[in-house]
Amino acid sequence: MQRMRQYLAHSFHRCRKILPVTNWQAMSMEQHEMLAAFRVRFSEFQEHLGKTMRAVAIEEEISCPAFPVL
Repeated sequence: MQRMRQYLAHSFHRCRKILPVTNWQAMSMEQHEMLAAFRVRFSEFQEHLGKTMRAVAIEEEISCPAFPVL
C-alpha cells in the first residue's frame, strides 16, 4: 500500500501541472498518458484499500454492510 501511495502521489503531482483541463483536444499524448497513469493508479489504490478495510473488519469481527463478516 505504501508503494502504491507513493506512485499515486507521483502521478498526482505530475497531473497538477495540467489541471484543470480546459481543452482536451489541445492536450499532448504525454499529458493524456499522465492522466491515464493517475486514473489507473487511483483505481488500483482504491481497490486495494477496500480489500484492506474488509480484512481489518473481518479481523476485528466488525459487522458492516459494506464488509460483512463471514
